[in-house]
Amino acid sequence: MLMVMVSSAITPDSMNTNTEKAQLSTKACFWFIGFSLLLVVLDQWTKFEIVQRFEYGERLVVTSYFDLYYLRNYGAAFSFLSDAGGWQKPFFISLSAIVCTGIIIWFFRFAKKDQKILALALSLVMAGALGNVIDRINYGYVVDFLSFHYQPFGQIPLLKFLFPNGRYPAFNVADMAIFCGAIFLLIDWWQEVKKEKALAAMKPSVPDES
Repeated sequence: MLMVMVSSAITPDSMNTNTEKAQLSTKACFWFIGFSLLLVVLDQWTKFEIVQRFEYGERLVVTSYFDLYYLRNYGAAFSFLSDAGGWQKPFFISLSAIVCTGIIIWFFRFAKKDQKILALALSLVMAGALGNVIDRINYGYVVDFLSFHYQPFGQIPLLKFLFPNGRYPAFNVADMAIFCGAIFLLIDWWQEVKKEKALAAMKPSVPDES
């Protein structure tokens, strides 16, 4: 779903290379990519600390609703497709490589100055994709360790799919970056919708000749 959002965000309009809109500066492009790499470093450091300090399956209770819980995820973000059978590893590595390459090309060739929210969204998505793909290459799985739980949620029909047995699927910093990137993609989409409506309202109406 997120990949669909990314591909739809980088539309032909956003890749239009005409001079009507100023190009995002190279310095700004490097800033966004540097921010993305900083998140990757943070993600890998937190995972390294968990792997070094915890046994697999070990849990440290932090609060009544939050644990540090070392788990291995063979699927996508938030344990999606974790039990798919093995084909997901090369699939997600290839998909992440394609997405990250596309985002970098967009930054240096097509990004405009007025697309900073989209640039932030894509830098977050790229950070999440890189953070998890490094795990897949190194371990064959993704290290998850952030675990939120609240038992009453597991009894509410509308929340059971999010909190099975009252526990939200474990995740990591990379997953958080992907989630935040998706939120910013939605914000960017909503702003584009508002702009299109405003432009449509400004267009003079064509008189009816009948």
